[in-house]
Amino acid sequence: MSKSFKVIAVLLAIFSIWGCLKLPDNKGRLVVNLHQLKSIPNTQLVAGTISIQRTGRVLQKSFSCPVSEIVFEGIEEGLWLVSVQLMDDKGYVIYIGSQSVTVEANKNNYCDLILELNSADLLLNVTVQSDNVDSLLIDLICGDITHSEQEDLQDNVAIFDFNDLKSAVWDVKFTLFSQQATVLTVPQSGFYGLELQPGRTNSFNVTIDRFGNLNVEVSLSVLNPVSDATLTNLEEGIKIDWQPVEGAVAYDLYRKSGNFWLKLNSESLTQCTFTDTDVVEGETYDYVINAKSTDGLHSGFSKIFSIRRDTKRIFVGIDAKKLYRLRATSTGFEVVKQTTFLDDPGSLITIGDELYVSARNYLKMTKLDSTDFDVISTMNSSTFVARVDFNNEYLLAVNSNALYRVKLSDFQIEQFDASGLNSVSADELLCTNTSTVVQLREVENPAVVIAELPGSIGYTVKDLLFVYSNQTMSFYRYTGTLTHLGSVTLPDDPKCVSLDSEGKYAYVGTFSGFSVIDLQTMTKADFSMSLLRALMVFDKELFVTAGKTLYLYDLTNPISPALKVSYSFSENCSESMLFID
Repeated sequence: MSKSFKVIAVLLAIFSIWGCLKLPDNKGRLVVNLHQLKSIPNTQLVAGTISIQRTGRVLQKSFSCPVSEIVFEGIEEGLWLVSVQLMDDKGYVIYIGSQSVTVEANKNNYCDLILELNSADLLLNVTVQSDNVDSLLIDLICGDITHSEQEDLQDNVAIFDFNDLKSAVWDVKFTLFSQQATVLTVPQSGFYGLELQPGRTNSFNVTIDRFGNLNVEVSLSVLNPVSDATLTNLEEGIKIDWQPVEGAVAYDLYRKSGNFWLKLNSESLTQCTFTDTDVVEGETYDYVINAKSTDGLHSGFSKIFSIRRDTKRIFVGIDAKKLYRLRATSTGFEVVKQTTFLDDPGSLITIGDELYVSARNYLKMTKLDSTDFDVISTMNSSTFVARVDFNNEYLLAVNSNALYRVKLSDFQIEQFDASGLNSVSADELLCTNTSTVVQLREVENPAVVIAELPGSIGYTVKDLLFVYSNQTMSFYRYTGTLTHLGSVTLPDDPKCVSLDSEGKYAYVGTFSGFSVIDLQTMTKADFSMSLLRALMVFDKELFVTAGKTLYLYDLTNPISPALKVSYSFSENCSESMLFID
């Protein structure tokens, strides 16, 4: 063994000058001093990881060697386990060390951590080129440590496997037997030396010929990092699938958390898949994967794989009495589920895990499981209705003689006298239309008309009322009284209305396309499109059905939607049959 010497390296795992920054009441700082003892190997250290763990929470950072400091800001008070690994250019873990430390709030906390050489495994494949030998004894000696093991030869080969050996130079001697009698000792005097490198299985192919001559071949291996992964948004979380790495038997998966890489798996993953369930809608997540082999080789972190959490469910009805559930992918739309109805669907909404679909011309409604489309319950009525709409509590429907309100929780039907109604729109408020008048009502008291305005078509979204008359759309806000916000001209009669999340822009679908209206300045932009059927704004994106096609627009610039992807169906899309949740 080469002469040992000490190399002192100071790694600041959490560093700052006391008093320059006030910490939260339950946070502290930790300074870790690393003392590295080196004898073997001669390899160059290139990278390392430091992790701190407490009650299942693991924070980890990777760094390049040499390093002057690494900063973890704001560590919660309590008992933490500090662990460090230093690796060479092949990904082998050369030095390891761990120690518990108590972090106290509002102070610097120090930990002196001694790094030691990682242990080594030894695999010897010994071939004896003599048919007179039936067993083989191996003696391993390192200082005062001795290991001896005897194996029978199978087809002139014996395999020896030793684990957790000291990383050092071991003296080795072979004794060959025939029917328990010693045939030969190799070498005849002294020992051979085998240098065991840390953090891996040191594999040697040994050949002993008829004359006792010995030949040793060192078997080297390299573990490549994960090169390809597929990230998929599922309802239960983000699923990460990756291609297996040759030679790898286990993997660790990490997710970016601030400046840290947070280890997601508590035990090594033996399958190339993992579902991250602790995710938030709309957030972007970065993942890396570390592959590991049986001989302790690590690939190191893969390249970063990223995905935005997006579980939007897109429901679209088409004229063939079919309903589709789709999801958006990076390249377009993907059909997840479909079902067929007996009646033409007229409108739809989801409330939690339940999907409500009304018939187009009859007071009928079906409640389904929104995931698998299994029917939960139905409401059947032969009453003809001209138009239907949903809000979060009711199905609203009208015909020339009445206004109907159906409670979604129990399908209880209430009828209110009304005459000449041909259309209805419902949200926080309720809007009913005759051929010449737009009526504003309260959903909870639909028999009472709050206000009447001249117009042929009316819509309500949130607390806004939209009234169309003679190519002009007028906008009102109702807060106990009706306030006129402004008006714009439209290129065609309106068919549907949606608002952006902040209520600053209105998107009005017409027979010939759609218009985007700035409700503060009453300026607009018109976009031509044939056979528009429905539109809806959701999460800074605009969804439009027109003809046989579903279009998705990006609303980074709300007044100028940018087309991202589209999807074509076999039949024309149905009017009003579009909903996203």
